[in-house]
Amino acid sequence: MSADPILGRTDELAAIDGFLAGLPGDRRLLVISGDAGIGKTSLWKAALARADARGDLTVLVARASEAERGLAHVTLTDLLGPIVDDENGWTADELPGPQREALDAAMLRGRPSVPADPRTVGTAVLSVLRSVAQVQPVVLFIDDAQWVDDASAAALGFALRRLGEAMVAVVATIRMVEGESTAPFLDSLRRDPGASELRVGPASLGVLHHLIVDRVGTTLTRPQLARVEAASGGNPLLAIELARGLAQLDRWPLPGEPLPLPIDSGALLRERIARLAPNVREVLTIAAAITTPSVDVIRASGALAADVVDDALREAESAGLLETEDSGRVRFRHPLMSSAALASIAPARRRAIHARLAASAASVEERGRHLALSIEGVSTNGALALDAAAASARVRGATAMAAEWAERAAAMTPSTDRADWTARVGRAARWFADAGEIDRARRLLEGSLDDMSPGDGRAAAMLTLAQIEGWNEGGAAVIRRTERALDEATDPDLRARLRLRIAVEPDTAGVVRAIAETERAIAELTATPVQSDPDLIACAYLQRASLRMAAGITIDREAVESAVAMLDEEPRRSPDGDERVESLRAHALVWQWWVDLDDLGRARVRQVSSLKRDVERGMERPTPVAAADLAMTELWLGDWTAADRHADDALAFAAQAGSTAVNRSVALAARAWVDAFRGDLAIAEASARAGLDLVPDDDWVAARHQTVLGFIALSRGDATGAATTLGSVSDQMQAAGQREALGHRFVGDLLEAAVAAGDLGRARVVVDALQVSARLVPRPWVLLNVARGRALLNAADGDLDAATAAAAEALGQAALLPMPFERARTELIAGRIARRRKSKREAISHLDRARAIFEELGARTWIEITDAELARMGRRAVSSDTLTETEAVVARLAARGLTNRQVGEAAFLTPKSVEGVLARAYGKLGIRSRAELGAWLRSQEDKST
Repeated sequence: MSADPILGRTDELAAIDGFLAGLPGDRRLLVISGDAGIGKTSLWKAALARADARGDLTVLVARASEAERGLAHVTLTDLLGPIVDDENGWTADELPGPQREALDAAMLRGRPSVPADPRTVGTAVLSVLRSVAQVQPVVLFIDDAQWVDDASAAALGFALRRLGEAMVAVVATIRMVEGESTAPFLDSLRRDPGASELRVGPASLGVLHHLIVDRVGTTLTRPQLARVEAASGGNPLLAIELARGLAQLDRWPLPGEPLPLPIDSGALLRERIARLAPNVREVLTIAAAITTPSVDVIRASGALAADVVDDALREAESAGLLETEDSGRVRFRHPLMSSAALASIAPARRRAIHARLAASAASVEERGRHLALSIEGVSTNGALALDAAAASARVRGATAMAAEWAERAAAMTPSTDRADWTARVGRAARWFADAGEIDRARRLLEGSLDDMSPGDGRAAAMLTLAQIEGWNEGGAAVIRRTERALDEATDPDLRARLRLRIAVEPDTAGVVRAIAETERAIAELTATPVQSDPDLIACAYLQRASLRMAAGITIDREAVESAVAMLDEEPRRSPDGDERVESLRAHALVWQWWVDLDDLGRARVRQVSSLKRDVERGMERPTPVAAADLAMTELWLGDWTAADRHADDALAFAAQAGSTAVNRSVALAARAWVDAFRGDLAIAEASARAGLDLVPDDDWVAARHQTVLGFIALSRGDATGAATTLGSVSDQMQAAGQREALGHRFVGDLLEAAVAAGDLGRARVVVDALQVSARLVPRPWVLLNVARGRALLNAADGDLDAATAAAAEALGQAALLPMPFERARTELIAGRIARRRKSKREAISHLDRARAIFEELGARTWIEITDAELARMGRRAVSSDTLTETEAVVARLAARGLTNRQVGEAAFLTPKSVEGVLARAYGKLGIRSRAELGAWLRSQEDKST
């Protein structure tokens, strides 16, 4: 009887049919899992045949193997090759340039103009899947997903985490290891509600009977079959091999006697292979040693004559061990057979095979892999070959593999070549960090530094470690490590890079020292007759200009323009494909410069371009910060819809693999600011406090959270709390030597809070400092806050004429500043001053303009604050048929959870007056609590809509 390859799997086939029937839709992943040899691939093939037969799915197929993990992007090429090469369908030309080049490099279709970044490869894969899925749903069929090569796994994992609503599904087989199935790149989909797992269990006695008859040609008695079933655990592959071995015996073991064969499938297969002819065993081991074996490659190995190879392949196929595809590719019938073939020979023999294969390898990566496996111990030539393989993998975007090979090359380096060993360890660590394996990079460096000879190599490794530590531990860790590196570095460029890394931490190092370090860096870069790196010089000039502005010294416009002229349009990369930290930093400093000079429109153009580049290249670490900074720029410019979108993007980017504590904290700060401006104060406060928990108290990101918390307190009417919080941030920055709070813009909030809280001394100190800055670095933002601060102080002193004049000056400066929220707040202050001067018409005019801007922006809290001012003059801004204007305003404030004191500060009433107003409102509405009040207000809003 001919055996059905999926005999006895009715329930499993029904589950497969149910999954496929749900496509397209919410079904995202079907995992077929089980032990080796249990029948997963047979079910996978059945699912593949069913999907192909439908005709309305784009089916992409890859069959991974353990040997193929040694090369980059093998699985990716198998999956995408058919559609990328399809001249009549989708074309890779639709991709953005960087993605197209990266994908071509990954799939060996060309060499990129710059080394491909693995994140760019992942982004390209995402773009391909989304684009193809727009035509019809895509299903990725991956057999033995646990063996997908690391580079393909990284690219696929990157894409699968970001699919969104794209109609892309995966059907994969995964081998169970100690009860758990392993394929981390599928983890994001496995958490999806549309994921399901099909556990393949033991085959029944009847199924094993048919399989043994078909594969072995032996009919066992029921007792014999029961013994085989018990020994194999119902595993079809193991049962077949047991039956095949038992058929060679003179007699079956008697009942009670143990089966005289190992029940381990690997041991069974090794015994089976050992019985083959020597030439067949040789072909099997060569095929197992090659990552992608084919008839031509096995012939080219030179181990056997071509006709002998052909005969051996035919014999191996007849024995059920191999199968040869029409393309000439050779596959083992089961992955265990490949492992058994290699395990059946001595280690020395395996190394000899790999040495011979290295000599005939077609690529530097294949040659490096075979050399690494052929050499035991140290070898200069082997290390050089692995260097070449690592560089090639890095160029193609297989950064994790490049790091592995660089680390292996370091291990193969003779102890006499310490400089080469140090350089290889440094490369491996950088690449591990780039691949998102930050902890592994840290461990490698920390475990190697003491063995490195003092000098530039170790100093460069320390700089890499400082950068890694800074992602999670803050500026103090960076400075501590960088100072040690400076004691050893002698190369001018390296010393300049170290000094600039310290200068990036002015909150910790202090502005005076940060400026001094940039001055020393510039001196070292310009003192050598050899032209230094232009990006490094540009970064130094830009960093110094930013710090000198922050210190309130001057605006170095000419230096900035000179630096910009040194930069290419895009950040440069090093020859080995690393992201140039100084180049990225220089480009970021350019748009930061325009932000700080209040030229926000010009800054936004650069920020949008920078973020687009980062997203297209899949650069995970800088992307959350870039999106968060762009959210802040859009917020200041008044496009709060865009700000909201970019803040959400920042959070999404920060939640992805490879992210750091700083990334997540910066994204939370942007989200908090957008929510605070819109009036969602409780949500904003929660985000800010969560972000604070992620970073040290002295970190620059912590200041972002503290300033938004101060703004939230001010918005709630808690002037004292706002003044305390913002005053603390101001004191820290002043202690660090920062006269200008660049990037934070909290001075206006501090002035308003301090005056409202009665801390006029604090307000005068702030205004005096701003006036000095206004003379040295005159910017609209500074000039606005000088005038607004004087208006607030004059009003507090009772000099309303001087306050009116200062408010008029502030309004003039606000007109020059592209920040509508600040214009509205200035109008609000002018309206309050006019009201106190009894100039009702003028006051209402200012307040109306303020309210119109707040309303256009969607600043709900500040609309209510403005309405409270209007209500004090009898102007009905917000009302109902039941409550008076004052009652309605106080009711809204109280329903938001403010205390009577906070409501009074917002509405300019005493806490006692607030209590009376609320009592009247409660009586009119027949309610007794603020919760009921909130429900009533929501019902009124529902009626109005």
